[in-house]
Amino acid sequence: GILTCLVALALSLGVQVLLRRDFYRPWLGLATSLLDVTLVSTGLAAFLFMGEPITAVNNRLLFEVYFIAIGATALRYDARISLAAGLAATVQYLGLVLIAHLSYDLLDPTLDRHGYGEFDWATQISRLVLLAVATLLAAAIVLRSQWLRRQSWSDRLTGVPNRGYFDERVQAELARARRYREPVALAMIDVDHFKKFNDTWGHAAGDVALRLVARAILAAIRQSDLVVRYGGEEFVALFPGMDSAAAYERVEEIRRTVAALPVPIPRRSK
Repeated sequence: GILTCLVALALSLGVQVLLRRDFYRPWLGLATSLLDVTLVSTGLAAFLFMGEPITAVNNRLLFEVYFIAIGATALRYDARISLAAGLAATVQYLGLVLIAHLSYDLLDPTLDRHGYGEFDWATQISRLVLLAVATLLAAAIVLRSQWLRRQSWSDRLTGVPNRGYFDERVQAELARARRYREPVALAMIDVDHFKKFNDTWGHAAGDVALRLVARAILAAIRQSDLVVRYGGEEFVALFPGMDSAAAYERVEEIRRTVAALPVPIPRRSK
């Protein structure tokens, strides 16, 4: 157990050093999560090589670390990683039990040298069920957190992200642009004479206009671009990988689209 922890600590420090040196790959989160559960399986498998199969399949210390590793995948904020790591832990542990069952007579009482108790399939099946439940729970926590995050970062009127989301996303995009030496463009978009429009036609008509403007902007940008409602009638568009000339053409296209946009005026209540 101590040896497994030391190996895990050394590997985690190595990953930390790589990240501090701006080494990042999309697969890194998945790889490290799979490594976590594999280290637990390796620690249990070590008892098989030492001729202690009962300790391997009935271990009450290392097995619980599976739950820590699976629970920690929720911090990756990706349900797919939680499912992949949990599935890997379940398959690896099942393989470990099957190897022990095929290689040893697990009902031999002389194999229990440390008081871990007799082998029985009911206990092993319950362990596998617990691993599966922990996996589903970690994935559910991630999905629920993502839903709550989207709710907190979404502008209720227009449906586009709000300023809080932009403040976090723009830092990540700027860091990415510096890392890969790519351009990134940002445009401030303001609806002209919006206060006069509101005063003339009412706030309900202003809400309709803002929703239509937001849809028009969304229709004119790429999937990799970002548009947020910055406040009032102001929007911000972020164009990763786009230089200023291309961004100017894109924003001009948005301006022409919005200029020709018909805005239905809601009937005012008397």
